[in-house]
Amino acid sequence: MFGLLDVTRAFLPGLRATGNGARIVNLGSLSGVVASPGSATYCASKFAVEGITDALRRELSPFGISVSLLEPGYVRSEMGVKQYGDAGPFHGVTEAEYELYRPVFDGFFEEDRWNSLPENASPAATTTSAAILDAIVSPTPRTRYAVASAAGMPAALIVWLVWLLPDRMVDLIAG
Repeated sequence: MFGLLDVTRAFLPGLRATGNGARIVNLGSLSGVVASPGSATYCASKFAVEGITDALRRELSPFGISVSLLEPGYVRSEMGVKQYGDAGPFHGVTEAEYELYRPVFDGFFEEDRWNSLPENASPAATTTSAAILDAIVSPTPRTRYAVASAAGMPAALIVWLVWLLPDRMVDLIAG
């Protein structure tokens, strides 16, 4: 998140000089829309990217700079392999901590691991790459691109459900 701010600040003078048509495309995550158990710090950083992107879009609109955000679900990458590859039998915590949080480890983490597998995640070429290209070249880029999927559902449907349903209902579904 801090890197995103630093890079944006560094390029803003050039983007303003470009005038109408300049674009910023930030990469967030579906985890910036709905938080999952066991991922508080990751979700916090992605919620921050959501807020930064909204503020920048409003601040930079008078300069003709479009700001878009990608909110991908699970995309085929090495992230999941790296995250779970060296976690060990207790996911990198002590055995006592593992037992305390067993429902999280046996529930969300196992589902997250399954969704992260390359054969279960969406290919970047047809999800994130296509959305980034649209955000860059479209005459009317969207403010948000919910792409890929999670838990077998399209990210766009998940975003819509989070918006529609009461928080406690989302808690039951996401937890």
